[in-house]
Amino acid sequence: LDDPSSVLCIKDVGDGRVDLTAQGTGLHEIIGHYAQVSKQGDNQYWVYATQSGISKYLGDARTNNKDQGNPGFNAKGDYIKWSLYALNETDNYLGITPSFKVGEKYYAYYYVSFPFRKVSSGIKVYYINKIDKARAVAVLEEITSDVIPAKTPVIIECSSSSTANNKIMPVTNDVSAPNGNLLAGVFFCNDERPSSAYTATPFDADKMRALGVLANGKLGYISNPGYLRSARANNISYTNALPANSSYLKVSSDMPSELTVLTKEEYEQINNVKATGITLSQTSVSMHVGESLTLTATVSPNNATNRSVTWKSSDTSIV
Repeated sequence: LDDPSSVLCIKDVGDGRVDLTAQGTGLHEIIGHYAQVSKQGDNQYWVYATQSGISKYLGDARTNNKDQGNPGFNAKGDYIKWSLYALNETDNYLGITPSFKVGEKYYAYYYVSFPFRKVSSGIKVYYINKIDKARAVAVLEEITSDVIPAKTPVIIECSSSSTANNKIMPVTNDVSAPNGNLLAGVFFCNDERPSSAYTATPFDADKMRALGVLANGKLGYISNPGYLRSARANNISYTNALPANSSYLKVSSDMPSELTVLTKEEYEQINNVKATGITLSQTSVSMHVGESLTLTATVSPNNATNRSVTWKSSDTSIV
């Protein structure tokens, strides 16, 4: 599977109760109750809560998508049975489907509520820790730790176009999020729950840039991504909502519409241009005692990082 929203964390809270969490929220947070789980057969479970002698089951009232998860009185029989599969690295794994290809590399914008580790080789995980507005550049910083922190919006460089070759594994041991991450993330893009707090995030080109392919074919952040979705939030319809489980870049309103993504090493190269020469406004002059002259030194190239000069005299008895 490649859908992070299908990953459910079941936490034992004691007294035969559990909390079910996913996508940054959970059953207890939403309704104020923990659940009970009852096994009904081979990998078949009921999930329910009881209060004042009345039990409500987590299930599907009917078969259409809009009613999935509706704990109404119509939920019964097979509609309240759940099949739970433990994630592993072979049969029931979580993989990443790339969002797009740039050159010979594949990338995905990614945001999930659980910490995870990379299983497949060749996967790299980055975040943005610097924006150079003058150069229209966003700078990558790689997360090299074994565990990628929970709720950390990232860019993932995939190993190939195949989901099966981009395996990751949710873990329970979380680590600290990196400092200075300028990315934000979205869990939901849901058109079926317009009144819920967990619905959709409309894309605002004045304050956001989305990962994509620039006009020159390079990886970057753009103001007009073509992968936005239709959704509703607070009963308002949007045609430009961000996809679920995506990361995006927060920017100021005066930011360029396109920002080229560079690695730290690439940015240091353009940010550390060596000076190759100095040209004086005059190379020789004859002067009388007491006269003065102003010389101007021009450093080349024009984009040299260090353009300062130090003046010295070869004969201080003259000058």
